[in-house]
Amino acid sequence: MSEGQVRLDGAGVTLTPPAGWVRKPDERGPSNTTIAYVSPAGGTAVGVIRFTLPWAVGREWALWGFLSRMKQREGRADLIEKTYDAKADVTRFVAEGSRYRIRTNFYVRGTAGWAVFAGTLVDKPIDATDLRNAELARDSAVIEE
Repeated sequence: MSEGQVRLDGAGVTLTPPAGWVRKPDERGPSNTTIAYVSPAGGTAVGVIRFTLPWAVGREWALWGFLSRMKQREGRADLIEKTYDAKADVTRFVAEGSRYRIRTNFYVRGTAGWAVFAGTLVDKPIDATDLRNAELARDSAVIEE
């Protein structure tokens, strides 16, 4: 690993968070783990949600389940945009809940999935530099499993 890279144990991802960003306590559920780093200003984050599926359902069903879970947690989950990058085998989407707007690279491999995100709080102004740094970190993440 190069300097600044972090292997996120339990998530199967190597991520290089922006310098000075603080790791939040991990959130673990029965079928998911969320690991996030927050900017010094507190309005922007980068991280990964590693989840398992009960069976291999494919990317579209997994995304539907992900957004359903987001809606349960936040009260809403509006899909703003979605594209599929065949070369990278990743679905990229933007979704907004009542607390967060997430710009996500979404990977599904069999019964495993990863949502690598750059997120902002919806009730705070967006710091363009922090968001750009979060997106760079998101896009340089390496799925290891």
